[in-house]
Amino acid sequence: MPTQTHPDLAVRKEQFIGMRTHPVSKDPKKVARPRPRPRWSPGLEEARVLHEISIKAREDRQETKATRFARRALAILERENADGREIAEVLISLAAAYLDSGDHSRAEASYRRADGLLQATSEAGGCLETQRLRIDAALGIAGVAHALGRYGEAEAKLTDALRTAEWTFGHQHAAVALVLNELGALHRETRRFDSAYRLHRNALAITSRVLGAAHPQTADILNNLSALEVAASQGRRAEPLARRALAIRERTLGPDHPRVGTAAASLASILDGLGDHDQAEALYRRALTIFERWFGPDHPEVALIANSLASVVRAKPSTAALLTVSATG
Repeated sequence: MPTQTHPDLAVRKEQFIGMRTHPVSKDPKKVARPRPRPRWSPGLEEARVLHEISIKAREDRQETKATRFARRALAILERENADGREIAEVLISLAAAYLDSGDHSRAEASYRRADGLLQATSEAGGCLETQRLRIDAALGIAGVAHALGRYGEAEAKLTDALRTAEWTFGHQHAAVALVLNELGALHRETRRFDSAYRLHRNALAITSRVLGAAHPQTADILNNLSALEVAASQGRRAEPLARRALAIRERTLGPDHPRVGTAAASLASILDGLGDHDQAEALYRRALTIFERWFGPDHPEVALIANSLASVVRAKPSTAALLTVSATG
């Protein structure tokens, strides 16, 4: 029997951390003074380059590389007595890489350390950059709590992050949509489908209006909406959402990026559940090719996709007939 599992396990990891814009509030009462010019030294510049390499590696789902370069950047910043906000930003990237690799303990410790540094920053109540990072840290802590089943703690953190985002940037801002999307995922996990649907739809409306219908953040929300429909046993409604998410990732990342492979596998899982084994097989084969090229044949996700592909092939009537002939042969 086909299963309607949703294999896009990386989606929560990639939604929140690494928002690289520095938005400005539309409310003049909340416009903080510009971010101070960062200190410069050869060491600090090296740390910033290493941090950018780490961010790019994480975008490409190279968790080990992302962790290694973030740790190197952090060591230099600490040695150079860098600004606490800059250290916190690298800690958030490091924590996200730990979370990607399943190291929840180190991820939580790094997120909480970053949060402590940001709370101690004198500009925490006014500087938009500090507030952005505080939201990132709160989302990260909530993400760890969610992954470990501490749903009450995760919801409290997300609710606080939503208040901060709305107060700082206004209700119609991409940062607000990020938090709404994660709240929707949490409500889906706890079987509150109606509220999850409202949260995701609100996030999608904001993101489409502010960033555009073809933005990667829009794809993340579409992916979560498709996962919600699958969880509610509504595969037919999930399929077009997953197709839109895949098309956006192809357009923004290129056809062979690992996040495209993840999106293809998600759509394949939905089609498998709907009994469309031919399309599911083609998409799983595409995902397998992408993952093998990026990660090598021994990566756990390669094994996961290979198993899903084998299950689809076995479920096809033509394969079942051949197996029956072979068994009776």
